[in-house]
Amino acid sequence: LAADLVAAASDALPAMSPRRTTVFANTRVAATAEFVLRGAEPDAEVLRAQLRKAVKSVDSIDAVGVCSALFGDTAFANVVLLGFAFQKGAVAVSLDAVERAITMNGIAVAENLAAFHCGRAVAHDRRLLPESARAPGSSAMQPPASRTFDERMAARRALLVAYQNETLAARYSQLVARVRTVEQGVKQDSTALTEAVAESYFKLLAVKDEYEVARLFTQPPAGVGAAGESSFAAKLAALFEPGAAPTFYFAPPWLARGGREQRPKKTAVAGWIAMPILRLLAKVRRWRGSWLDPFRYGSERQLAQQLLRDFENDCETIMQRANATNLAVAVALAHWPVAVRGFGVVKSKAASAARAERQRLLAKLLVRRLAIKAGAERLQSAFPNVA
Repeated sequence: LAADLVAAASDALPAMSPRRTTVFANTRVAATAEFVLRGAEPDAEVLRAQLRKAVKSVDSIDAVGVCSALFGDTAFANVVLLGFAFQKGAVAVSLDAVERAITMNGIAVAENLAAFHCGRAVAHDRRLLPESARAPGSSAMQPPASRTFDERMAARRALLVAYQNETLAARYSQLVARVRTVEQGVKQDSTALTEAVAESYFKLLAVKDEYEVARLFTQPPAGVGAAGESSFAAKLAALFEPGAAPTFYFAPPWLARGGREQRPKKTAVAGWIAMPILRLLAKVRRWRGSWLDPFRYGSERQLAQQLLRDFENDCETIMQRANATNLAVAVALAHWPVAVRGFGVVKSKAASAARAERQRLLAKLLVRRLAIKAGAERLQSAFPNVA
């Protein structure tokens, strides 16, 4: 059961046999630290191809997508994968034995049983896959790609309101709407530029900073009031025995010292201390960027603000300079923030590379504009009587 394709196609390969091993793989790939450091994304199809060369057969399912669509949670993805393999006849125990094992484990029994049978159902008929699990994945701060553009915009706008406030959401919508108008004027049936700006601008506005981490840890489940138990606490209660005590690792910029490769050393903080701090941070997230924000002078926050200013300036340049000839360059320029990933020194290195690419694309956009203008002037001088 390859719940993690990266590990299955590397560390686990020596344990597999080309004659006996059948692999049931989760298609959703999580990037490891190595991929993040290299600024690359693991390719699920390449990983599956490596597995196919080493084993008898490979069958795949987006177990994470199934869980997200049906349960609003990814915690039961491995059990979905188990049910999928069981229905394919690859698990050599009885249905009763599997169900009793899940029941005897005593953790989230109803949910685990449901996940197991969901995996079986999808193995029986792929048409039972939830629609959102058939398309590229989504996350808590990124709407599924299967939605229409307007639906994704509405979802992102709602996320920005939760992230900070209505003002931030309006700032996002207004710039994207302006770019959309310009693009339709350049090429009526084109949406690539608007899509690129919408994705990049959302990424830069919704940076996963201290306030956002605090909000994600402390927000209540959907439909529960602000005073209710957080989604995170509910997940811990479902996955672990009563009394489990989480430990958080913090690296506040004014306390963290440089560690290996200049990365800040983290400090362990008991959950009973950390959760009240996180709840307080989540409540004051509207301080973000104001004079009350204690994090505003940190190097990472300064970098985030500079990247945001650079991108907004780029959008103004694009709206002034875009035409049918340089539209592809404009789209590429609108995409550069997507390459800025990670945190700390990792993000700093990625930002340096992305900004270098930004300068190259800016120059290309401006040079093309100048070339078109020069060509038009030469034509006008050659044929002065032609309008």
